[in-house]
Amino acid sequence: MKYSEFNKKMADFELQYTESDVFIYYDGVTIGKVDRLQRYTMSTYYEGLSQFPDVYVAKAFEAMAMLAETPLADREKQYRLRLVVPPLLRTVQAKPSYVVIRRIDGSPDTSYSPMEYEGFKKIFTESEIAEMDITGFEKEPVE
Repeated sequence: MKYSEFNKKMADFELQYTESDVFIYYDGVTIGKVDRLQRYTMSTYYEGLSQFPDVYVAKAFEAMAMLAETPLADREKQYRLRLVVPPLLRTVQAKPSYVVIRRIDGSPDTSYSPMEYEGFKKIFTESEIAEMDITGFEKEPVE
């Protein structure tokens, strides 16, 4: 289940995303959370769940479980960021360049092929891209 699908299922609830968790609230009371960094990890809060009708509890629990069992890579669309080369330079630079981020220090680079080295993060989710300034790059969907 993608986060966008989860949001639609949870339309009756208030959602809050942190870097590590998705919190679910109903009438301002926390009823659960799903871990964004580890698959199969979720928590429910008895105090919150006990205050609401079973139909809401069942709906929230089912959606949380579906999201928690979804592999992390499948929860959001993923992209490579391809450098936009001006038309004048396209013949000079025939091979596309992509943004890679060094895992060791977080430094971006475009001088490596995204398929060459494991020490680089090559694929980014929509939420990661939203936090970046990607001026000069195009999102290329990863299938």
